[in-house]
Amino acid sequence: MDLGSVLAVRARCGGPPGHSVDVSASFLGRRGFTRFDVEDAVGAALAGRLGLAYHPRRAGARPPEGGLSWRVTIVEDRATVAVRVGARPLHRRQWKTVGVPGSLHPPLAAAMVVLAGVRAGERVLDPCCGAGTLAIEAAHTGAFATGMDVDPAALAASTHNGRGAPVRWARADAGALPVATAGVRRVLLNPPWGRLVERAGLLARSPGLLGQEVRRVLEPGGTAVLLVPESRPAPSEFSVERRIPVALAGSRLAVLVLR
Repeated sequence: MDLGSVLAVRARCGGPPGHSVDVSASFLGRRGFTRFDVEDAVGAALAGRLGLAYHPRRAGARPPEGGLSWRVTIVEDRATVAVRVGARPLHRRQWKTVGVPGSLHPPLAAAMVVLAGVRAGERVLDPCCGAGTLAIEAAHTGAFATGMDVDPAALAASTHNGRGAPVRWARADAGALPVATAGVRRVLLNPPWGRLVERAGLLARSPGLLGQEVRRVLEPGGTAVLLVPESRPAPSEFSVERRIPVALAGSRLAVLVLR
């Protein structure tokens, strides 16, 4: 690797100089090694090249502040090595101080916003908003976002996280959304899978209502993006434009872009 060029880009983007090296790694599929094996191998090599100390994560210790943090992802036979530009991990948004079971990491939510093609001024709906991550990330693009949830605790969390964000919050059942037909341009959705979050309200009795309601409220030509277990089919009301595999909290999932 041309480490000099990589670190020069980091410096131009405002990244502070680091006094140590730490690495976080992940991979898809079964391997004959662990993420810690990857981290230690790459970390030792980087530390040697840069003349810095390496701080492993294997024992569960958090690396010291002010270090150079690297990220390694392995998909099939390709490894990508990247350096964090800022001093703070992207998934630690300052606004996200309250979580609920099944809440998304903000970078995944931000990626779903991008995949949906959200633009400033568009109407965006998250009918199962949880801690509000998808709606807040959509609002940061300039969209008019609405987050809804049937669970009062989830709605309280999203309202707290969304303080200062231009998002409208409302308690509603995703099986009977109080939204006009063809009333939104984009729908972003992390639905209850029945693993961390059980279905509630009308969806507990009729899960198929969710797909019907999303289809109803979506404008013609609009886009829905949802996160589902990898083996779960898309709602029958939609055609799948893209299916992107992701790994999250030990589960194999897929982001579906629907039309």
